[in-house]
Amino acid sequence: MTETAMHDVTDMVGLARQLAGGDPLLAQELGKLVAEFNRQTARDIRSFGNGLGP
Repeated sequence: MTETAMHDVTDMVGLARQLAGGDPLLAQELGKLVAEFNRQTARDIRSFGNGLGP
């Protein structure tokens, strides 16, 4: 799960960069979404590691 999650995070960052297309305001807003995705992914990994499941 951890390896797949890390690929997902990397893909999300790349997609946000691509969508922003050099627009700083859009990049800032997409960055908020990416940060939340990263936080939730970290929570999921911790929960999974504790046997709680996703």
